[in-house]
Formats: sequence, C-alpha cells, structure tokens
Amino acid sequence: MTIINIQKKIFYLYIIFMPIVVFSPFDFINTAFGEMAGSFSIVFHIIGFVLIMVSAAKEKIKINSFIKYIFFMILILNSLSIVMSLLLNYNLGILHGETTYTATIGMIIYYCHIFLIFYYNYYNLKNIKKEVLNRLLNLIVIFTFCIGYLQIFLLNFHSLVNLYDGINILGILRDSDFLITINRITLMGNEPASAATTLSLLILPFLFAKHLEKDNLKVLFIILMFIPIIYYTKSSTAYIMFAANILVYLFFYFKKNKINLKNIIISTTVFTIALSPFFITTLDTETEIRNEIEYLFLNKITDNTNQSTLARTSTVINDIKVFNKYPISGIGNGNQGFYYNENVPPMYLYSAEVQNLYRGDSGIVNGGPFIPAYISGYGIIGIVLLIIFILKSNRILKNKQGELGVFYEMYYLAAVSFLVSSIMSNDIVGNYIAIFILSLPFMYSNNFKEDI
Repeated sequence: MTIINIQKKIFYLYIIFMPIVVFSPFDFINTAFGEMAGSFSIVFHIIGFVLIMVSAAKEKIKINSFIKYIFFMILILNSLSIVMSLLLNYNLGILHGETTYTATIGMIIYYCHIFLIFYYNYYNLKNIKKEVLNRLLNLIVIFTFCIGYLQIFLLNFHSLVNLYDGINILGILRDSDFLITINRITLMGNEPASAATTLSLLILPFLFAKHLEKDNLKVLFIILMFIPIIYYTKSSTAYIMFAANILVYLFFYFKKNKINLKNIIISTTVFTIALSPFFITTLDTETEIRNEIEYLFLNKITDNTNQSTLARTSTVINDIKVFNKYPISGIGNGNQGFYYNENVPPMYLYSAEVQNLYRGDSGIVNGGPFIPAYISGYGIIGIVLLIIFILKSNRILKNKQGELGVFYEMYYLAAVSFLVSSIMSNDIVGNYIAIFILSLPFMYSNNFKEDI
C-alpha cells in the first residue's frame, strides 16, 4: 500500500470519528492538547499530518489562494493579539495569576491549530470524490441513529442498563448512570450541546441536502426519525440549530420550486407518528411537552434564573462592552477576562458558576462563544477578515456548484447553523465538525482556479 493510499484511509477514519469525543483509554490526549482535543479525529489528524510532511519531503505540495488567505488571516489575528497584549500589559497588570501575555498564548496556539485543521482538510478534500464522502457520511448517519435510539430507550427503560453498558464496553459513550441522572442524551459527545453539533452541523445538513437534490420520501422519513433524537438532547442549542437548518432548507426548497402537497401531507403524518410515542413515555400531557420545548427553544437563553445561562451570557455581555471599548483592533483574544469583573451585571453574581468566573477559580475567563469572543478579541479588523473569508467561500462554492452536488447545499445548511449557535454557545476551537464544513470549498480544488 502506497503512502497516498494510507493517507486516504487515515482521512476516512478522521471523518468517521469527528462526532466522537476522546474517550477514557485515551484521556492523556485531553491532558496534552486541552480544548484542541474536541474530537477523537485529532489522533488521525496528527498521524495524517506526519504523513503529509513525509510526502512534502519527496514532492512539492501545491497551495491554492484560499488556504493562503486562511493562513494570512490567522497570522494577522494572532499578531493583533500579540500587539494588544504588549500595549495593555502595563495597565492591566496581573489578574488571577495571569498577564496579558499568558492570557492570549492559549488562543494563539488554538488558532494555529485551527489553521492546521484547515490545511489537513484542504490537502485531502481537493482530491476526494463526492461519492466517497457520501458513503462516509452515510455511515455516520447510521451509527448516530443507532446510538441515539439506544440512549432514548435507555432513558425510558432502565432495565436496558446492562445492555447499554455492554455495548459501551470501550467507554466511547457517556455511562448509563450519567444519562439517566440528567435524563438527556449526548450521542457520542460529553454533553447534550455536543450532540447538537453532530446533529445540526453534520447529520441534518447532509440529509436535508440529499432531500433537496432528490425529492426522496425515504430521506424525508429518516429526517423525521431524527426528531426524537433532537428532542431528547433537551438542549436549547440543539433546538435553535435545528430551526436554522429548517429555515435554510426551506429557502433552498422554495428556490427550487419543490412545493409538493403530497410530501407536506406525508411529512406531517410521519412527524406525528414519529414523535407521539416518545413524548408520551416521558411527559404526562401535551401542555407539558409544549411548555418544555417553548422554554428550551425560546426562554432558556434569556432565563436569568438558569445558572449555566447566566454564566454563558455574562461572557457575551463582557465581550460586547470590551468591543465598545476597543472597536478597531479588539483587546486580543484571551484578554477579555481582564474586564469581566468590571462588566458582569451584579444580579448575575447569585449564580455559583458566575461566582467561580468572578473569583478566577480556573484562571482568567476567556471570551466564551466564538462570535462574541472573535469580535471583542480582534475588533473591526477581524470582522473585515471574516467577511472576506465568507465572500471567498461563497464565490468558490458557486463556481463548483455542479461538481459539489449535495455538498453545496450542505455547506450553507451547516454554516448558517454554526453562525447562529456561535453567538451564544458554540466555539470553533477544537470543533473538527465545524471546520470540516467550512473546508468544503476545498473539494475539487485541483480542477478550478481559485485566485479570487
């Protein structure tokens, strides 16, 4: 087997393992790489990158303009953090044992890692056939579907604990006690929010895109059968991301004039049949169902009595105020915590999680979710660079629309969902699925001129 074939196999494993977190026998990876180890794919990323360097020693690797732009974008962003740390260090001093130098070094390393993921995706996606990628994602859909319903049945029938623990002998999934205690599913992630990422950035965008390409009732039925899995995450992030998926899907659906009364009737029927048995087993009345979904979807993100919500929104509030103070260049990503105690609303301090952040129990607090942290860390300069990235991606995708097939719509379905969720909860650091989606413009790069 040649090194090229080995690289392909490694990349296939890299894709398949994206939804799976680093599990217990490999805890040392979490210790070594921290937030960068957001997926078990980091193992195959490291192996694959070593193979790329071996190949680079034998042959020259071509670099297209888009990956060059991403390199210079991250170089500028990290340079902004370094410059702002130098300028502010004297005034901000030491907080919770950290200076502006130590506070930003983590994010500088993380953003270098983000570029390495982009580059690895570019190197492999430029030659991959869409049929191969289609088969790999189908495997992920099947595996996720089985795990989702296994965990749903576990929550409703505790007698299945031994079966679940037996299947989970390697510790890839969260243990049965944890799931039963929180009464929510996590799929292959550590928490329900990570399940939301798998569902709404990978599984559902892929399925919705397949249905857009071919108005197939089988695909529609599979989408509907994923709804109970979404529900059982009981995650406001999952519900909001799913709503974003649906809105983008409807945009493409109406754009293609695929309004079909038969499909509407069938989807409504299947939707009702698919949901009813799962709701009945956990909730007493329809009112309770409606109230729970309404709270998680509409009210939780602004609930000032929910401690996790307070902790999350407190960093967003801080980011907004930091951006107002340093609108041009930002403060340097990682330095936001120097203003946290000054900007956190007093009413938030009743939350134990906010108190921990306020006291600096885990060191200086970072910027939190991707978008608020990004704009407060890099300011208008960073925003302009991000807009250019989006415009370049859009231009490349439109040029390749015919060749990409389902992956054209899949990109927009997932990217919009990520953008929406990253305002309040999602991050890009260690998020292999999000970066994979943002790398889809690299497909078929060898066949197109991308100097745009």
